[in-house]
Amino acid sequence: MSNRIPLTDVELVDAVKSCTSCAWFWQGIRPYGPFPSFNWAEEFPEAIRDQPPQTANSRFHEKTHMAQAVGAEYIQPAVLRGCRKAPIMTVGINPNLSAFKPYDNGADFTYPWFDRNGSYAYYYRHASVFQERTDLEYMRKGIIPGSEIIARADGQIKRPARGMDHRWMEIPVQYDDSDEETVYELGWIPEERAVVFASDSFKKGDIIAAKTDPAKDTDMQLYAQAVGYYQRILPILNILEQRMDIPKDTLEVGEDVSMHDMIGCASPGWSDKYDIPQQRIASTCVSEKRFMFDQLIQSRPEVLIIVSNSSLKMFCDGLDSFSASIDLTTKRPDSDEQRDVFDLMKETCLRKRYVSYPVNGKTVKTRIIVTPHFSYGSNFNNQSRFSVQAWEAFKAEYPGDYLTLKKANKIERETYNGYIPIDLQGEDDTLKDSINPAAWQVLMGHHYEPKELVADALYSEVEAGNLHYDSQSGHLKRVSGKCTFCVNDQWQFPEGCAYGKA
Repeated sequence: MSNRIPLTDVELVDAVKSCTSCAWFWQGIRPYGPFPSFNWAEEFPEAIRDQPPQTANSRFHEKTHMAQAVGAEYIQPAVLRGCRKAPIMTVGINPNLSAFKPYDNGADFTYPWFDRNGSYAYYYRHASVFQERTDLEYMRKGIIPGSEIIARADGQIKRPARGMDHRWMEIPVQYDDSDEETVYELGWIPEERAVVFASDSFKKGDIIAAKTDPAKDTDMQLYAQAVGYYQRILPILNILEQRMDIPKDTLEVGEDVSMHDMIGCASPGWSDKYDIPQQRIASTCVSEKRFMFDQLIQSRPEVLIIVSNSSLKMFCDGLDSFSASIDLTTKRPDSDEQRDVFDLMKETCLRKRYVSYPVNGKTVKTRIIVTPHFSYGSNFNNQSRFSVQAWEAFKAEYPGDYLTLKKANKIERETYNGYIPIDLQGEDDTLKDSINPAAWQVLMGHHYEPKELVADALYSEVEAGNLHYDSQSGHLKRVSGKCTFCVNDQWQFPEGCAYGKA
């Protein structure tokens, strides 16, 4: 058990922002970046606080305000997004690197870069469901002359393929005057970036792709782009609002729900195809630095929503002086294969489980809820789920019903961990009358309604008196304990603390 003293909120800002402990991210040739970056002249710009209204619309993309371009920078590690004393906290794996893909609308993502801790803290305090983008016109200002791939005729671009561990890209195009596909290659050094400028089709003379070095000291137009990961909990909050009988869209990400990650540095994904030393990075950031656990001690949320099996494994591996009232293993009891995260979701939603940890000589308890990954909307659709073995048994016992489901296109593709989702809404599904009652009972025995499950679990905390609506603030009541994040001896946010915690 560790005897280290947890960092305070203010200490965490500097520790996380300046951390370069993981050699894979920060030494030698850095694997990701640099990327177009921006800042503001003011320390606490209103533009940070003045976010668009939150929306569940995944296509939301709206011009917001101007910022100052600071050229190409590497993305600074991220701290908790939102209010430190929000009663609900989510924790995922690590920030997503949307700009890694130089195509598929990834080319114009841009990132904040802060030389002042106060501005960095202010940005993350007011972060909600949006991420910043600029536009391709701005990106064209940084094209390195002579690196352009120019269209020799009208045509269409195919799906470019980028190397996962090398700065190399293959760009197939189909010219209208040729039956053969033309394939271009593009390589670039770490100080550069490759950008695909052509969309589905292009005209003769258009720039298909080029290497860029982003402009500095110019005005950059920013756009707010809705991000599915951050939006995923909004429908759950809407159900909770109905249960609590408070107005729709009252509860918000950033105010009622804070969002954190086990690892502070961004990457394009968290799988073997990216050649990421996952165990080493997790050991450094989670078990040694313990940034997320220090924040948990400072925040003490009533509910901690752990997003995905990967996050859960890192959380369990880093518990140290924490203890959990459930065997939070990600393995199946009968094998070394991963346990389906939907089973963990049902278990932690229907049966209260807690993590306990010491704070100032006392033991604090936070309820744990495990959910599938927020990045994929299909994870939160109503569905029945079968392991491959269970599905084969269902097909053998109910072959006619299997064919009915197949003809109705209800059978989804097998998941990464060997489960078959069946697209069924539940007892009200229109296909119910076409299925044998015995087969239907089996299907419903494997059925999940993720949004309802999580919302019901949150409402049970309302009924238990742990979550309260505060009509004065218009949000959930803050959790106990002092907070010096917004007002302290290093910085003072102009709006102070809206919850009287300063």
